Amino acid sequence: MVSRAAVLVSAFCVICLVGAGGVGAQSVLIDDYHLADADAVTQSLRELLELEGYNVSYNPGVISEPVLAGYDVFVMFYPGGGGSDPDLTNAEADALANWVESGGGLWLGGGTGAETNCNKITERWGISYLNSLYSGVVTDITAGHPVTDGTSLPASSVSSFYMNACNSLSLTSGLSLARYSGHDVMAASEPGSGAVVAIGDSVLIGPFDEDNLGLYDHEQLAINTVAYLVPEPVTLALLAIGGLCLARRGVWRRSVR
Repeated sequence: MVSRAAVLVSAFCVICLVGAGGVGAQSVLIDDYHLADADAVTQSLRELLELEGYNVSYNPGVISEPVLAGYDVFVMFYPGGGGSDPDLTNAEADALANWVESGGGLWLGGGTGAETNCNKITERWGISYLNSLYSGVVTDITAGHPVTDGTSLPASSVSSFYMNACNSLSLTSGLSLARYSGHDVMAASEPGSGAVVAIGDSVLIGPFDEDNLGLYDHEQLAINTVAYLVPEPVTLALLAIGGLCLARRGVWRRSVR
């Protein structure tokens, strides 16, 4: 017979589950401050994610931990790379890092001119954006990771994506997810209880000159990346078995630290 204490623990865990985002759509915040007109540039991405059931908003100002609170994923492409776009401050980078290490998911895209701002965030986790630029179709992709193979059945694999003036990445930690001519161009890391996906280019989200999101496997890469980054609470089955109020990421998450 189930004890009253077990029932109370289970009820408490369900409340915690709801509070952790177990019910309702997950939320994505796209940076609209460090890239001019990011709301227009990422329109196709926003529409795709909304079709997938996410709530998508834009951040029009300085990044801080109160701004990030309540969001599951933060998307930042080409920060400060447009010449007149604001650079990322050290305080903003620290706020992002603290948020990620506390459970947030960051999708960061680089490109020519954006290396310094990207590195303010990622170098603390062993990922450096280099000022070495490559252009072409990437097909050397690591299999078996949620970003590249998806989490649904049948597997939603990414076999190719395009980049233009893409930064290569130097990794002292994390996992390489894709390479071009032997150089790392996409990586994942799981600092603290969060996760980050770093890619050397931002052109795949377009449209800088066309709707690049519709090319190659860009749409699937976007879907897989955000799904990987979203923190997923434990299932009710685990709650019933363990009676623990926990939050975890999906069972497909690989440890890459």
